[in-house]
Amino acid sequence: MNPPIRLLFISAAMATVVASVSPARAQFYDPCQPPGPGNPFSALILHMDPRQRASDCQRTQDAAARQQRAADSEQKARAAEADRQAAQARAEAEARVRAVQAAQDAAEASPDNFCREPDTARHLISEYNDLDWPGIQVRKVVDIEHLVTIKKDAEKSVVVCHGVWVHINGARIEGTMTMRPNVAGDIIVSWNAEHWEPTVTASTTPSDIQIGAAAPGTLPPPSSAKGRVPADDQSPSYQRGRADRLEWERWFATLTGDIREGAEYWTGERHKLSPGNCGGTPEFQQGCTTARQRLSQSDMMRKTDPQYWWGWNSL
Repeated sequence: MNPPIRLLFISAAMATVVASVSPARAQFYDPCQPPGPGNPFSALILHMDPRQRASDCQRTQDAAARQQRAADSEQKARAAEADRQAAQARAEAEARVRAVQAAQDAAEASPDNFCREPDTARHLISEYNDLDWPGIQVRKVVDIEHLVTIKKDAEKSVVVCHGVWVHINGARIEGTMTMRPNVAGDIIVSWNAEHWEPTVTASTTPSDIQIGAAAPGTLPPPSSAKGRVPADDQSPSYQRGRADRLEWERWFATLTGDIREGAEYWTGERHKLSPGNCGGTPEFQQGCTTARQRLSQSDMMRKTDPQYWWGWNSL
């Protein structure tokens, strides 16, 4: 048989065989695959021109290589973008930490910082040492670090001061003392372990800092390229943040004694650039270490997910 006619015959036969097998089997035809058992094209492949088969195989391999290169390139691009976003997030987080630290330093050094005046600070220490601590070992402090004025209303006789309270056993617990008159006009004093940060925006400079710009125990939402994100109480992140905060509060309410002191210590210490360790009595260490473990995930989420931050701070 004339070779061109023979080749035409084989091609027609191949088309007939391909059409006769199911699409699921036909799609596995591979010109690079040698004939063998189970290959419905074996008989015809043996009669194909080897050069044509080699050419078909080369085209198939080239197409597969191009597809693999495209997939590799896309994967590298995705990885590079993920690295870029992670680096940007780290840079923004570090810049925010520096800005918050600068704002706190400015608040502490402000001439309007009434709480830091020696007579006021002495009074705060005395009031703290006279407080009752139900279910907790009596506390005594010898100093207050980073003391700032959150609120001072002379007309209403209200003073709110925040700082890190240094205890005689070496423990440092961040918290806020509030002094205000009751309905009878007598001054009542309360203290809560909590963290405070001044409000910081992208344009904040030390001269912009206002004493008492943020309420104690609250944090401004994370900054982003799109500005401050409004709260969405229907979002899954918001609801998860609120649920995690409720779970934290339920656990914290069960603590007493040195275990509670250790947990309170870590709630303030974790916000520092260089947080301290959990040294102290075994119970203090237990409370501090457990609080650190429980708060690590939520702290990360609060810094990276605005809706989670809103949910966590919704209580």
